[in-house]
Formats: sequence, C-alpha cells, structure tokens
Amino acid sequence: MKSFLLPIYFILLFSLSAFAFDAQGLNLKLRIDAASGELKGEADVIGVPEGAEEYFVFFLGQEFSISQVKCAGAVVDWGRAAEVAPPLASRGSAAYEIKLRARRKQKTTTVKISYEGKLSGLVNSSDRISESIIELTRASGYYPHTRTAFDTYRIEIEADSRFRWVSTGSLSRSKPIGTSGLTQTIFQGFTPPKNDIVLIASPDFRVTGGASEGMVMAIYHTQTDTLPQALINETMFLSDYYRDHYGPPPRKNAVTWVRSPRVGRSY
Repeated sequence: MKSFLLPIYFILLFSLSAFAFDAQGLNLKLRIDAASGELKGEADVIGVPEGAEEYFVFFLGQEFSISQVKCAGAVVDWGRAAEVAPPLASRGSAAYEIKLRARRKQKTTTVKISYEGKLSGLVNSSDRISESIIELTRASGYYPHTRTAFDTYRIEIEADSRFRWVSTGSLSRSKPIGTSGLTQTIFQGFTPPKNDIVLIASPDFRVTGGASEGMVMAIYHTQTDTLPQALINETMFLSDYYRDHYGPPPRKNAVTWVRSPRVGRSY
C-alpha cells in the first residue's frame, strides 16, 4: 500500500547579472551512522540550462560541511552567500552560491554536491540521528534545498538494517548490502507532497491501522504497548481535517502518520 506523509515546506534566489539555474530534480545518496549521528551526503541537483553562465543559491544545515562541488562540462565557482534564509526555509541553514561558467551545450546540467556532518542531538528542536530514532526534515537542512520544490527526487539511503524507514516518497526498493549489516533503501517522489523530503526511521517501529470515511490510515509509533484509542481518534481527526482542507490524498486514499516519541510531534 503506497501512502504519504504530510508536507512541510521547501525553499532559489534571483539575480539580475546571470541566468538563474532552473533546478528541477534531486538525486540524493545518504550514508547514515546512527551510533555516531554522522550523515554523509552526495546530492545531484539536476536542472535545465538557460545560458552559458548560470548561478543558483541553495541552503544547507550549518551542521554540515561541503567537501566538493563539481559540474561536468562547466567551470564551477562556489562559496558562502550573504543571503538570509527566507520564511519557511530550514532554520539555522547556511546559504551557498554556485556559479557555472563556460558551460558546454547540453539538455540538462547536473551539479554534484558532497557534504557531511553530525546530527547526534536534537537540531533546531526537530531533527536528530540516534540509535532509537532518526528524524530528518528540511528543518535541519540535511539536503541541499532551494526556494522552489524539485519536480522529482530519488533518495538512496545506506543505514543499519535494523531501521525501518518511512518517507514522503514512495518506497521503490529495500535490500541488504551483502553481509555488512546495512540496508539500501530507495524512495522516489514524483507527485505532491514534495515541498519537503521527510525521512523517519526507527528499529522499534510498530504499525497500527485505521480507517476514516474510506481513507486508510497507517500509524507508525514506538510505543511498546497498544497505541491508546485516544491517539488513534486524534490521528483520524487530523486525517479528516487534512482531507477537508486539502482534498483527498493522492495515493489511493492512503495516508501514513508517524508519531514521534516526543510529546506532540507527528508527521
């Protein structure tokens, strides 16, 4: 059963001196070490070129450092930008500007960004990487994001095989990586919601099912006992509220909720 998580939000700036790079797609590879809280990312930002010289500004969490930016067929200049993240951008993110010069003609351009950092504690009162739960949203800026949503995205995660993943994207594959104790999990997103790319995982996830007026619901939680009926009813209410204000979910009237171990936090 395919399902979706509620969207959060997303965040590119405009310049009068060069063509703005039209970032349309994101291919993201993540390697996550839950024990240390370390995340290593390789992001391919794919866009349609507008001119021989282009630029774009993106945001990335301050906990991460960029080791490399490159683009085949272009000279790349990059560095910190003096921009302040606009409303609904990832809190605490740093702004970077990439300029592409002497770009050869091609239908699409891919900018590769390599970075790493640690989210071992709560970041911006939201995201974290721990051995009990992983919560990643644009609040921590765990992936390069811009003012506009990517049309498509593909996320490939390598992490401890004990973890069970839930995302805004559709699960396309999950398989062990040899005898390493790691699992490769891949999510893809083509349709709304795609304003944020949410990744939640835990080795202790349990699933409680429910239904509300024809809408099938899956509630992921980490409680060792049965999920209280009051919480199930509350989740049904939120599902109905979402449908009444935003319309039916796009994936066959199926919705996924994740209840964080922290009180009052749901996805």
